[in-house]
Amino acid sequence: MRFYSINIFVSLILLLLPAGDVSAQKVEIRRGAEMRVAGKYEFTANVKNADAKKIVWTLDREVKNLNGETILTKKAATANGKRAAFDLTAVADTETVYLVRAEVEGAQNEFAVRVFPASQRAFFTYRSAGNPDVRTFIVAPPELNTQTRIVMVMHGRSRNADGYIETWREWASRHNYIALAPEFDDVNWKGAAKYNFGNIFKNEEGAGVKNPEANWSFTIVENIHQMMREGFGIKDERFDIWGHSAGGQFVHRFMLFKPNARVRYAMPANSGWFTAPDLNVAYPHGVRHPFCPLRNTI
Repeated sequence: MRFYSINIFVSLILLLLPAGDVSAQKVEIRRGAEMRVAGKYEFTANVKNADAKKIVWTLDREVKNLNGETILTKKAATANGKRAAFDLTAVADTETVYLVRAEVEGAQNEFAVRVFPASQRAFFTYRSAGNPDVRTFIVAPPELNTQTRIVMVMHGRSRNADGYIETWREWASRHNYIALAPEFDDVNWKGAAKYNFGNIFKNEEGAGVKNPEANWSFTIVENIHQMMREGFGIKDERFDIWGHSAGGQFVHRFMLFKPNARVRYAMPANSGWFTAPDLNVAYPHGVRHPFCPLRNTI
């Protein structure tokens, strides 16, 4: 009796299932770069056990302004078929993200694309576990190619990364560079210890407790570069870094404590004072400190 009951139960489940084996269907979008210069892009989807002509594409858009206010627009555009072309425009003064979705007979696939305007100032928010958010301003050139490079622009004591990126906008656009200016605000990254000195120690003099390397502002800059390089699909693994005033202090100490960073050119400008690569002078004026990686190489 139990045997027949099980068979009847299974038969009922099969009758209730929708026609066709949805689990056996698969929609795969050829994704490409997750970060792009705003423009028109074509997307292609491959399907299994379904007619590609029946694919329905939808495009959702989410924009977030500098105050953190978010507007979500559902079905900003739609299309049908194996291929779909969408105009991914960047909304001024916002973080603009599109969700590209392909669906057929109950099976779907989707991925997000973040877009930035060509040759104009834009921004995004970098988030990492255990650290405050870092708003980062960006200028992207009109077109990206295998020769595109990245430069990190480090602001001074005024913490005005938006103004700094403006001074790099024309140069970066003309010379095929993505310029990135992370803003270490004076609320979450207060004082010289957390910015000029890389947040390595609890205080400026290097006498306090050493922070985990994942919490260093130096590490944040490395990670922002890596995220953007991978997101845009930049071939060049290295980056350049420039800083003015407090940013100049940041840059030269970055090189002292991150000697293996993927830096091509480091350009500290107009630092008020320096940490000299001198083992006979105690940190922070020199590098005589047990945690300085250069102590065994100079």
